[in-house]
Order: sequence, then C-alpha cells, then structure tokens
Amino acid sequence: MEDVQNNEPAWLSKRFVRAMHAETLRRFGGTTGLRKEVRLESALDRPKSACVRGAAAL
Repeated sequence: MEDVQNNEPAWLSKRFVRAMHAETLRRFGGTTGLRKEVRLESALDRPKSACVRGAAAL
C-alpha cells in the first residue's frame, strides 16, 4: 500500500490482492486464477475514480 501523506486513501495494489487471494486459496481451497483480468483492474480502479470525482467518502 502507498504512503498516505497527501490525505489520499491507501489503495490496494493488484499484487496485494493477488497475494491475499492466494493465501485464501491455500487456507480454504478453491479454484485458482481469474476469469477476466480486466474485472480485477476495474474493481481496483472504481474506488479511485469515485475519490477523484468526490462521489464517495472512502
């Protein structure tokens, strides 16, 4: 996660989310991989976009 000195939230990186997913799979099992990489990117970008627009308090 990034430094928060500029009052911007600390965003989750794709690397962090993938690591958490791998850990969850290791602990609880399940299917590996992603169906669509673009959906992960979209999910990670949506809160950033909302923050820039001022649409939501995160």
